Amino acid sequence: SGAVLVGVGTYRSLPQLPCALTGIADLAAELGGPGGLFAPESVHVVADPESGTEVLDRVAAAAERCPDTLLFYFVGHGMRDNDGQLCLALPWSLDKKSEAGRTALPVERVMAAMSRLRARNRGRVGADPGGCSETTANSAPRCWSRRRFCAG
Repeated sequence: SGAVLVGVGTYRSLPQLPCALTGIADLAAELGGPGGLFAPESVHVVADPESGTEVLDRVAAAAERCPDTLLFYFVGHGMRDNDGQLCLALPWSLDKKSEAGRTALPVERVMAAMSRLRARNRGRVGADPGGCSETTANSAPRCWSRRRFCAG
């Protein structure tokens, strides 16, 4: 069993979210600490990833080591692409629908990567890093405030 916790707090084109980085560090300590759900070496933190590939590679590597249960958790801005699909904003993401699919990580890619995993139990959780709800004409609410957990 294990977890991949992704936090993006340092953005080039979007408002900063420093609480995203402290939030995933705190969660990692709880999940991998005494009485936590996972062994400390099975909790993987990805802070301010440079690319979607970095996130997807970490999910794939964790799945190889954690074939029973895998939790994916993201804290950061969310945005919509031209097709209205939710994307996870990365540090270099541009706040434009036309650029979201290229500069952000489409949630569908994370879900697809997790659906190919050997893990019998896959959890996906999205969290609001502090009550953000600001929107623009070109984006979804700036912080993904939907919380969901799916198993199986």
